[in-house]
Amino acid sequence: MRARGDLARIACLPGSGLVGFATSKKIGSKPKRNLAKRRFREALRTQPHLLAPRLDCVFVVSEAGASAPFQRIQEEVRTLICKVRERWESESACS
Repeated sequence: MRARGDLARIACLPGSGLVGFATSKKIGSKPKRNLAKRRFREALRTQPHLLAPRLDCVFVVSEAGASAPFQRIQEEVRTLICKVRERWESESACS
């Protein structure tokens, strides 16, 4: 399952609840890319109730996500995870 937002996109598969973060070199230097990943990681850490323990997820941070305000990042993380969880639950119910 995948979802796309303005600041990032997320890809999830059945798994054990692992989460990864990736960035593009379009963001800039390695310190800038690492900062973007740390900000998204922190946004997720402040909202642990969002994660589904049965899904492994990877967030791919876009250029816009690297310079976005932290509150906007938190909203994006919440929105993306909710989209993926809804799709996961609807597909699981159909099977």
